[in-house]
Amino acid sequence: MCKDRNKNDNSTTYGDLFPLLPVSQKPVEVSFTAPDLSSQGGLLLMREYDRQTGFLTSINKHIEDDRCKYLVKHPYEEMITQRVYQIASGYEDADDCDLLRTDSILKLCCGRTPDSDALCSQPSMTRLENKLTTRELYNIGVEFVDRFIASYADEPEAIIFDCDDTNFNTHGTQEGGLFNDYYDEKCYMPLLIFEGISGKMILPLLRYGRRNKTTNITAILIRLIERMRHHWKNTQFLIRGDKQTGDKVMKKINIYIAFCVIFWLFYAAECSMEPNSYTIRVYNNSYHQIEVLLSLGNPVYPDTLLPDRFYDKLNSTKPGSARHFDNTLTYKNFIHSYGSDTIIIFIFHTDTLLKYSWDEVKEGYKILKRYDISWQEMEELEGRIHYPPTEAEKDIRQYPAYEFLE
Repeated sequence: MCKDRNKNDNSTTYGDLFPLLPVSQKPVEVSFTAPDLSSQGGLLLMREYDRQTGFLTSINKHIEDDRCKYLVKHPYEEMITQRVYQIASGYEDADDCDLLRTDSILKLCCGRTPDSDALCSQPSMTRLENKLTTRELYNIGVEFVDRFIASYADEPEAIIFDCDDTNFNTHGTQEGGLFNDYYDEKCYMPLLIFEGISGKMILPLLRYGRRNKTTNITAILIRLIERMRHHWKNTQFLIRGDKQTGDKVMKKINIYIAFCVIFWLFYAAECSMEPNSYTIRVYNNSYHQIEVLLSLGNPVYPDTLLPDRFYDKLNSTKPGSARHFDNTLTYKNFIHSYGSDTIIIFIFHTDTLLKYSWDEVKEGYKILKRYDISWQEMEELEGRIHYPPTEAEKDIRQYPAYEFLE
């Protein structure tokens, strides 16, 4: 006995029904009414958490999409979501994209409906993974640290850095998967840094299988402490690890502290010998190298065109450093000596000056920022200029106009 298929045209029933013995005078039927099943239902809970925190969206902001936007079928944010959720489901390989790209739950998590086009395949995912630059990976690491800092409503009394590595076995020819004699396996050796009191993750770092846990850990910890110190002035920072980690790390940190003390003594002595120094300092707070050009009478404000030639040699200012322009005159006399009461400071991306000729730069006005600073403003700022500008510099005449950056 078969069910008439034309009876329910809108049904998702497939195959013939067949009767079973009734139960309590109720008929029992068997049919297949769910052609699109998924075993990844738990991902929907993970999606809700991600939507609340916006973590994957913030990761996507650090990855530059240089593809032609008219030909893009799979946005990077969607691909990042697909990759992370696949790994969370136990599908670590990029090859698994071909298997799961039509999964209805995974589509929902990526912002698509179950009946929409498939997600990206393995080649597209592999291209994304291989295009990431060192700077983009560094910025993603900074995002982890900044989110850890933001998780505290008040300044903590102490932060304990709990550093340890662990083996993550590989089962193929993955790049960086090397044989580790201690674990007797081919593996990665990711370094995981947690906060010892709260148990919060601070920073995960994927490393080669033969990397020792103490390799570069001193430099990493110094960067972490310096970044947190900007937010927490009175917090104590403690480092916890095994003996192998502790001996090497503390030895290097002691050397670093000694170097800083010696440097500061020399710097203080130099400042005391030059009490009338009015140095102009331009700090690079961006994530790329910049070039700094002072107008010095060419052009003379209010003329803000670029000079006929770049009359200074390339001297890149790296992220986190500053370009110094030494001067023994007061800021007023220094700026007046060039025929104006305002000095113009041009900021360029180093790659721009390497890629284009000066005529092309001048014609296209290819600058990152221009500051038009009066001698009064220079005195108020004590000769310290920042790129990007800080909130203290928002009232300075500048082009493009000041924008607040969180």
